[in-house]
Amino acid sequence: MVTTSPGEFRTVMGHFATGVTVISAADGDTVHAATVCAVTPVTLEPPTVLVCVNRTSDTESAIRASDRFAINMLSTAQQHVADACARKGVGKLDGLTFETGAGGTPVLAATLAHLECSVLDAQVIGTHSVFLAAVAQTRTGAGDPLTVFRGRYGTLTTAAEGPTA
Repeated sequence: MVTTSPGEFRTVMGHFATGVTVISAADGDTVHAATVCAVTPVTLEPPTVLVCVNRTSDTESAIRASDRFAINMLSTAQQHVADACARKGVGKLDGLTFETGAGGTPVLAATLAHLECSVLDAQVIGTHSVFLAAVAQTRTGAGDPLTVFRGRYGTLTTAAEGPTA
């Protein structure tokens, strides 16, 4: 069996264009948030998602403490939010506006969309915790999605309306 190095894996996975999200959770009265691209829908019935969060982040600890989190889908106008939440340390959320979602989870204001989730299961795999979660509340907004490809932000150009995949 051939073993791929972490660097090779990162390079290849960088070729997978994806949306940019911020995962937010509260530990008591303190809001934590982290930029995450490892988000995927699992099933529509019941609505379920999978999210991978670095085990060393405060956000991962807040998710474990509360068993709830929000997935905030960012718009092209929110690159600064992605950058802020990608950092570690005190003050990284200064200037960002969070609201209390319908389910009580902190959500970023004015995002493209968000999902409020309750943890069903959690597994540790290497450097990350993998959370399987039920989607309890949703909201959509306006705008175009912020994407990442080969480590750079971008936008999604859509084809004329027609059949979807």
